[in-house]
Amino acid sequence: MDFKIGDVVVLKSGGPKMTVSEYPIKMIDGSENYAQVQCKWFNDDNHLTQSTFHIDELEK
Repeated sequence: MDFKIGDVVVLKSGGPKMTVSEYPIKMIDGSENYAQVQCKWFNDDNHLTQSTFHIDELEK
């Protein structure tokens, strides 16, 4: 699946709507990781949270 920064995604298993904040992930060595997507969302306490997920875990 192709992701773009700003896309709204969810985990296939459920959970909050998240916004793609980085794809592909830029690695320290300068390479690009197309297998992971960094996402941001607001948790139940309304705090901005972020994490990285494998592309197969997400759907638009």
